[in-house]
Amino acid sequence: MASLVASIGDDQASWGQIRRLIKAQEWEHVYLIGGEGAGSFTADRSFDLILIDQKKPVKDLINDITAHLKGKFSFSDVGVNLVSGSGKDHMAILASLLKLGIGIRLVAVTKDGFEEL
Repeated sequence: MASLVASIGDDQASWGQIRRLIKAQEWEHVYLIGGEGAGSFTADRSFDLILIDQKKPVKDLINDITAHLKGKFSFSDVGVNLVSGSGKDHMAILASLLKLGIGIRLVAVTKDGFEEL
């Protein structure tokens, strides 16, 4: 079973999509990465929220995310969703996962249900 890593922005408009994605599969673990505004996000399943300081340079964000995720995955394959959040956050998440040697699959919930893109 794969884990999920998703970016979560401060804009709550995309949070419904993230909730649906969390429910769509039996994830081994769910890691949501976002700024302070994501601190009030709730879901029906458990998840780890990794809060980042979005004012930091992207290289610092990469280091922070890498430190949080290092050693967390039992599989080298992770579902990644970047529907929410900023481009800077997305770059930091992707760079961090690649530095950790994690193979990624882009995943989403569409009108047809869960899909690997």
